Amino acid sequence: MREMIGFELSKILRKPIAWAALGIMLSMTLLMVYNWVFPGYVVVREEINHQWVEREGIEGIARNKEIAGQYKGSLTVEKVREIIETFLFSKEMMMRQGMDPEAQGSYDHNSLYDMLDDFRKVDGSYNGVLPEEVYGDQAESLHLGYFDNYEKTIYVLLNLFILWGYVIIVVLVPVFSQEYAIGMDALILTGSQGRKRCPRAKVAAAYLVALAGSLILLGSVFLVMLLSHGMEGFDTSVQLGELKMFSHVPYPMTWGQMFGFGCLLWVGGVVILTAMILVVSSLVKNSFSGLVTVLVLYTAPLFVPWQRFPTALHLAGMMMPINQFKAYVFEGFAKFDIGGSQLNVMWLTLPVAILIGVAGIFWSGKAFARHQVR
Repeated sequence: MREMIGFELSKILRKPIAWAALGIMLSMTLLMVYNWVFPGYVVVREEINHQWVEREGIEGIARNKEIAGQYKGSLTVEKVREIIETFLFSKEMMMRQGMDPEAQGSYDHNSLYDMLDDFRKVDGSYNGVLPEEVYGDQAESLHLGYFDNYEKTIYVLLNLFILWGYVIIVVLVPVFSQEYAIGMDALILTGSQGRKRCPRAKVAAAYLVALAGSLILLGSVFLVMLLSHGMEGFDTSVQLGELKMFSHVPYPMTWGQMFGFGCLLWVGGVVILTAMILVVSSLVKNSFSGLVTVLVLYTAPLFVPWQRFPTALHLAGMMMPINQFKAYVFEGFAKFDIGGSQLNVMWLTLPVAILIGVAGIFWSGKAFARHQVR
């Protein structure tokens, strides 16, 4: 069986289109990691003793951590006001740097100041808004601190997994359908082990490619984050981020917890997508029709206004692979009760992925084994 799986892996990966897709994936990964996670993107600007100080890269990360450490803890109106007033540039300094003082809020300062855009006027000064007015009743439970590493890493990964989904489709659609197109199904299915071992080997190889690639993607991006930023910030509230991806999560959650749930959603989405690809590939007559079918099934949920549907249907739509890859689409869901305990709705991806993954394995294998040999 091991030899058959190895043979199927070589068939999947030796195609030029597979290498082209993987090459595009690698290029986009390097580009996004460099622009968002690697220290090169970080810029911290301050006015210290009437002097303009600008730190970039590793120095910028260190300064952002230092500033976040000074204000770490509960989010209060006093901290909000102090952060904004402390790091506000003077009009004279801004004019000296060729900046517009009336649009100070649009310029980068440091990650903590930049995150508080709901509390600033256009000119960068404090607007008098209270944390309760922005975050509601949970404002008192929010924990301020460093967040750049987890927020940017999650942003990169959710975009890369959407792209990885397209790569998986291109690479795996021919697993069964190509055999039909070139007439190899007749030879395979008339063999002594063709109806049992061959479909299993194909399914195993497909899942190995999809899951191994997913783990490599997760591990490599996370490693760059650790080397560049460290683990600091895992206990900062997920609602407090510059990109505002999870600002409306209606319950306490930290960036560390969100990263864990993100990994669950991304891997679960890959399992569901792979099952979808295998089933379609085992049913269509050729790889082109399979490719078009899966691309439509994968992409179409992006354009459906799921929030307008009843909660159950809305949640079902969020279980679609491309929506699971966009982890922030779950931010509006409240927790649900099971046996008196409240669980995050993102845990549902675990049983759904297992159920669909197992169903996909059996359905695709049986569909190929029962294919009419001509």
